[in-house]
Amino acid sequence: MTGRCHCSLVSLFCMQCGRQQIIQQIIQMGQERDEFMRAYDRYKILGRKSVLGKLMILIILCSLMTAVLLPEGTVYAQWMEGVTNPKDIVIASPADNYTTTSSKVSILGACDYDYPLYMNNKQIETTALGFFTQYVTLSIGKNVFTFTNNKKTKTLTIIRKAVSDSGSIAQEPDYIAYTTDKYGVLDNEYTMPRSSIDSTDVDCMPLTDKTAFKILGEQGSYYKIYDGTFIHKSYVDVYSGALPANKVSAVTVTDDVENNLIVAKLKMKVNSLYKVELADSKVILTLYETISSPKAALSQNDTVKRVVTNIYKSTTRTVVYTFRLYEDAMVCGYDVEFKDGIMIFTLKKAPHLTEEGSLAGATVLLDAGHGGEATGAVGPLGLLGPVEKDINLAITLYTKEYLEQMGATVVLTRSDDTDLSLHERVAVIREQKPDVSMSIHANAMPQAANFNLSYGFLSYYSYNETTNAHTLINDSMISLLGYQARAPRKQSLSLTRITTCAALLIETAFLSYPSDYEYLIQVENQKAIAEGAAAAIQEYLEGVAVYGAKMSADTAAAEREQITYVVVWGDTLSSIAGKFGVSLDSLAAANNITNINYIYGGQVLVIPQ
Repeated sequence: MTGRCHCSLVSLFCMQCGRQQIIQQIIQMGQERDEFMRAYDRYKILGRKSVLGKLMILIILCSLMTAVLLPEGTVYAQWMEGVTNPKDIVIASPADNYTTTSSKVSILGACDYDYPLYMNNKQIETTALGFFTQYVTLSIGKNVFTFTNNKKTKTLTIIRKAVSDSGSIAQEPDYIAYTTDKYGVLDNEYTMPRSSIDSTDVDCMPLTDKTAFKILGEQGSYYKIYDGTFIHKSYVDVYSGALPANKVSAVTVTDDVENNLIVAKLKMKVNSLYKVELADSKVILTLYETISSPKAALSQNDTVKRVVTNIYKSTTRTVVYTFRLYEDAMVCGYDVEFKDGIMIFTLKKAPHLTEEGSLAGATVLLDAGHGGEATGAVGPLGLLGPVEKDINLAITLYTKEYLEQMGATVVLTRSDDTDLSLHERVAVIREQKPDVSMSIHANAMPQAANFNLSYGFLSYYSYNETTNAHTLINDSMISLLGYQARAPRKQSLSLTRITTCAALLIETAFLSYPSDYEYLIQVENQKAIAEGAAAAIQEYLEGVAVYGAKMSADTAAAEREQITYVVVWGDTLSSIAGKFGVSLDSLAAANNITNINYIYGGQVLVIPQ
């Protein structure tokens, strides 16, 4: 659409510029009733001289009748607070005297939408609200762009510097292997290892605070640790000497029904480096530099059927725990915490919904991106209009309303214009352990990109967890809202590198694309996005949920495989009890043993669960 005509009237057909428009836009733009009367006076003389003039008078009268019949304040659409005609030229980005080495940059801004906009004496395209972007070529030195609109002028200077040729290419720092023993302890709540120092992959799973590990060497700003991955030095407290071998003295696995979790507690000597792998029918926990562990004591539950413990003391010095699941059970996430000599390993069970058609029983966490002084991206109006933090919060609050109407419990990281750090947002998710987490953002391109080429909806995730939530929610939103089909993108982002639950981040549209910004600042569109997000989350939760009463303890006990042990020479009943993490009395009772000092080689003992 080209710049607006000089007449302030918005009608079905503008005689001056020959462009069709919609009467509905009159009220959307906040036009007053008396504008119709002024327009009528302006065109009634013309109407005496031409058929088009008579047609224009008829259109104006119809519009006037519509305006008069509507109650005061009635609108067809509602814009976010702060959206007004700037009556001026606004350059949102870049700033004046912006300096770059790029050969091209995008200019983003807004103007008085009742008048056309010119850049260097050439009319340029604007949206209905006067938003525009231009991708311009830069010469070395100063580049001056002059904008004119409604007899007002604004100049923008962009300085392009030549790229200096240093004659050398930055070299990757050498790896230095340590010749003396050192170990490290993480001093960061949630740390992402890397497979190499220049990698941004998300194949490595995060490590929790207080994790201890042997340090093999260093490369640049990173330490190489025992499992071969790299961790930034700023997250690690380093100590001289060898890290003691870890020994696990007790393992218990219980069912936290209230929070819908399986909780494994491993009492250990060292907060061992670990690895977690999720599969369809099992979860595998590996502890490094660990040389001993008893069998797990498994309480009755409806998710984990058996825990198998394998100790590789003489080879890899690891202990591997395999949590085998019931046939129809599902684990939707996990978390690890070290506290007072105990590793707390939690498995998030499938959401438990009370009845079909309702999300009662499910917990959803919504994160409105940015906030406070962290404005996020800006649109064509710059700071004069809604910025990303405002749009994110509005859509988040509408999404909350829709989900609560469906029966879900909704937790927000922020409900007003306050700022939280990424660490604080992650901490909320790990503490609340919801069934799904969605971080809501809007997108923008860097200044050197062509803003005209990037628009529409995107979603991001980090892990291919067993529920495939990111694909299901992404595809559902695209289908419901009629967006261009795009697959979710795998990326290392703080709010998606969450293992506690299914976690994704959505970018609703691009603020750097004028039409997208115009779309996002309309309240009805925000509500439509929110409704689509809520419906997509509902579809995902209902697809993985457990309905009705949970499996009873008796049923779980009946379905659990019986664990037996064959006595070998040198065993005592006490040593066997310790090996499996059960009490001596319960082991004796389960096998009708009256003399705990008498067992024999080849005797088959049932291990109580």
